[in-house]
Amino acid sequence: MKYYSELLKKPFDTVEELENAEKEKKEQITALKVKTEERTTRAKEVENAYKNYIETKKKLFEEIDNSYNEYLKLRDKFVEDYGSFHMTYTNKNGDEKLSLSDAFNSVSELFTELFGF
Repeated sequence: MKYYSELLKKPFDTVEELENAEKEKKEQITALKVKTEERTTRAKEVENAYKNYIETKKKLFEEIDNSYNEYLKLRDKFVEDYGSFHMTYTNKNGDEKLSLSDAFNSVSELFTELFGF
């Protein structure tokens, strides 16, 4: 006599073989469900961390832009009222130092003011 498993869709010679095979299959299915749920949870954690990174980055850039715009507004008003503004950058030893990026930014601002780029 054969015993047919609906779960496994195959016959077995004994009830014990059928029960053992079904038990093993159910354990595999449960383990797969647990692993799938864990993967889904961890994927959601990664997505949330990325969203938080983007939101934080956006806020920081907005804050940087706002503070830079405030600086420009105050500087431009100062120049309008007094004709010019000069700022000296120094290093830790107090020696005057102008970095390449400072020079580039100054030239870039000059072209922007002159040519409206």
